[in-house]
Parts: sequence; C-alpha cells; structure tokens
Amino acid sequence: MIRNQAGTYFFVTAAHCVSSGNYKQWKALCGAHRNNIDPSVKPNAQVFTFAGKTVHPSYNPNTLVNDVAILSLVNQPTPSEYVQPVCVSTLPHHDGEIGTVLGWGTTSSGGPVSPILLHVDKPILSDQTCRQYLGTEYVSSNMLCAGDPVNGGVDSCQGDSGGPFVVERNGNIELVGIVSWGYGCAAPNYPGVYADVNDLKYWMGTIINA
Repeated sequence: MIRNQAGTYFFVTAAHCVSSGNYKQWKALCGAHRNNIDPSVKPNAQVFTFAGKTVHPSYNPNTLVNDVAILSLVNQPTPSEYVQPVCVSTLPHHDGEIGTVLGWGTTSSGGPVSPILLHVDKPILSDQTCRQYLGTEYVSSNMLCAGDPVNGGVDSCQGDSGGPFVVERNGNIELVGIVSWGYGCAAPNYPGVYADVNDLKYWMGTIINA
C-alpha cells in the first residue's frame, strides 16, 4: 500500500495477478497476521474493496516486462500500528543490499500455503549476475533479482506473487520490488525475480497523482 501527495492510498501489485478478472469482486485484507480467520474477529484487521485498476500499458504477459498494476480503493484505510503505507523506492537497487519479501504463499514449490504471514531476508544481486543465471528472460531495465544464486534455500513462492519486497533505508521501509516470477522456489542457480519499483515509479506516480 502506498500513498500519494494528497494523502490518498493505493495498492501496488503485479500486473500478472490482476490483468484479468473483475476488480469489483476483489477484497484486500490488511493488519492481519493469519489469513484463515474471519476478518470480523481480527481486532487489528481492515478490509478494502476496489474502485478501479490500472495495469501498466506496456505490460507483456509473455515476458512479464512491466509487471506492475495500481488498484484504487473504495474505502480509505485508517492508519494504525498495524496498517501503514510503505515508501516508494528512492534509489536504484545495488548488489548486496538486503531486502525482505513477505507473503502467505506456499512454503515449498507446489507445497501447502502458509496460514500465517511469513518473511525472509534475501540479498539483491547485480543485473550482471541476474543475467548470468536467468539469461535473456531477465530484463534489467525493469526487473531485479534476489537470493543466494548458488545455494538457493530462501525465496518467495507460489501465492506470493504481487507481494512486497522491501528494504530499510535511512530508517524508512521502501518498496523496491514486487514479486513477479522465478523458476521453482529457492532453487540453486535460480534467484527470484521482482518488478523493479525504482524503474517503474515514474509511471506509478502518473497514476496515483493524476
């Protein structure tokens, strides 16, 4: 969730998650640690419905280039200890920077989903290293990759798509990536790939500040 200059909130996600389907039938749940409990019994939870969606006009579902979309809200959140916007990336990603990916996705490739929100820290890799492991499918202009490329072991997985990859910079939590694609989960030689928010933030700004 991000906020524009006027204080209005929006959701950011991967285009491949929302390019099809009726956004009027979707809901978002914030401020909850478990995803398998009725929101009405979660004291810190807030539920949102959507007023519209905007998919990046150059999104390519075959290559996952420009894999980003913005969702506008019918009801605005009430900021709390449990529900806060994230800052948009202020700097290009760099080799060795540690980011954190969060989600309720599967805990192994093809495995069961997690009932609680999980997170894992991963080092960001240079574009050169990403291309070395992922080949021409990695488009450095709007992607970044992260993980241990030799040993694997930690990663986002199925069901985490569209979720946040964040880095703490100067005391602020910045959204640097959006879970996009990968080969399996946490596999050696195949780091996970994220839409690069720093490269996509100009377009994002044209939508949320329109």
